[in-house]
Amino acid sequence: MSQPKIYICASAHFPHGDAGANRIQYIAQGLQLASYDVAVLSCGQTPKTAVLENGWYTYAGVPYRNLELKSVKKEKLLSGYLMVSLMKKCGVKRGDIVYLYGSNSMYISPILSFCKRHGIKTVIDVVEWHQPFQYPKKEKDIRYRSANKTFTKLAPKTDAIVSISECIAEYYREKHCNTQVFPVIIDADGIPFDCDKKATDNQVHLIYPGNPMYKDDIEVMLKGLAELTEAERSRLQFHLTGVKEEKLRSFLGDGQHVFDTLKDTVVFHGWMEYEELIALYQKVDFLYMSRPDNLVTRANFPSKLPELMAYGIAPIGNRVGDYYRYLTDGEDSVLFNENTPEACAEALRRVLQMNREEQKRMCEKARHTVCEQFDYPKWADRLRQFMESIK
Repeated sequence: MSQPKIYICASAHFPHGDAGANRIQYIAQGLQLASYDVAVLSCGQTPKTAVLENGWYTYAGVPYRNLELKSVKKEKLLSGYLMVSLMKKCGVKRGDIVYLYGSNSMYISPILSFCKRHGIKTVIDVVEWHQPFQYPKKEKDIRYRSANKTFTKLAPKTDAIVSISECIAEYYREKHCNTQVFPVIIDADGIPFDCDKKATDNQVHLIYPGNPMYKDDIEVMLKGLAELTEAERSRLQFHLTGVKEEKLRSFLGDGQHVFDTLKDTVVFHGWMEYEELIALYQKVDFLYMSRPDNLVTRANFPSKLPELMAYGIAPIGNRVGDYYRYLTDGEDSVLFNENTPEACAEALRRVLQMNREEQKRMCEKARHTVCEQFDYPKWADRLRQFMESIK
């Protein structure tokens, strides 16, 4: 019996380069390695340089078509119905598998209804467990209500669930859903690695990329740096990318005085060109990250962690969520238990006590771990087995 064709129908934009687009790409490539015919249908806009061949654009070997939505309001209200129309045009039929990616119930519900009517098997990829405290209006916020409906009502109606973490998987297993954990996966071969390019200025370079005002506790991280002595701090540089100093100061409010201590330690880069960012990654030694312990962080998997490890950037972080289960403290990472300035400072001191060769060895082991644990070819066989389990 021939394998079904798999259509990944995503509310994210593909190709785009954000965490959602990356997950879609590597899941698709893993399925291709497992000998599936895969295509992506997304809500994004196609790059002007893309070339249409035989009805499909191609990115990184993955065929795709987009809705070309230009209105955010239209995307939120009608994207599910528009996706169903695109699915019909692309010939999605009984015997195929539709792999859903998105948390907006107004997007998921029409697609799920269409698939149920036509006997098309469905899988949903659940990467977040949204909670009321993340939204201004808490339980009354329409965005929370939409995400919660998808998580609690719609996802269990699919034929199988891909979960980014054990925390989410346990929730669905209790509901007797066919569930498998697939963490953040990457293409390690596509990421350049050269430990000899690390900075040679006798300082330890730390980095935090992304939005520090979302899931991670930037105030605790900064206070952890401030706990160090002036002599210890003089040996560190903490690079922040993607955020402006004034915005972070506003977010911290009364806590912004910590910058008075760290003016020579924290380096703000703001938005960077891709080439500039890669050059910085190749220079940096450690990812510095501390997270509060709540349902959101326990259910989430930090998307940047495997990518940075592939550059030889070893994580310094606390044990919240799944990611630390793939790591070995003192080998490829420096792990600690509590989200406190004191615990952060102690972890940073462990790093400062290493000589340059020990730091380099940890960076090399971080690269080795990501190649063994997060490289998408390593997950191809498990993806095949999971798809075969869908009845």
